[in-house]
Amino acid sequence: MPEDEELITQLNDYETLLKAGLNSRCSMFHLRRSSRAVSRLYSGILDDIGLDSGHFSALMIISRLGPLSISDVANRMGLERTTMSRNLKSLSKQQLIKIGDSGHGRTRQVELTEKGNKVLLEAIPRWEASQSRLRKLIGEEDMEALNTLLARVYAVTQADSK
Repeated sequence: MPEDEELITQLNDYETLLKAGLNSRCSMFHLRRSSRAVSRLYSGILDDIGLDSGHFSALMIISRLGPLSISDVANRMGLERTTMSRNLKSLSKQQLIKIGDSGHGRTRQVELTEKGNKVLLEAIPRWEASQSRLRKLIGEEDMEALNTLLARVYAVTQADSK
């Protein structure tokens, strides 16, 4: 696939950068650059069903752990509650989730609708295909190491920011 060739070129560019000493020690540079490349790999796979990667992640969290408060969804996604509220409005307008009263004061609860579940079931195989494609590009061992390291980076930076 042409996209795969582009990703391989980017990996080779990374090695060239390292050899030249350019940005080789800037974690932010590498994280953002990699994030954009991986985003392109997943880009468009869910467009025709009205989702983006953030929507998909929120639906997966709600599906597996819901019903949840908006704050719980935000915390699991690493977002501020207000940002999560804005993001969930789109899913609510599409009738993929229901945001209702939790019975605990001002806390609002989020749960998947039947339509949301159907859309999610359609999205999962597409998402898994992109996951497989990335896994083939970087290898099983590196994929596991990457996911472990990214989870660790998130955990320690979250703990440090509190």
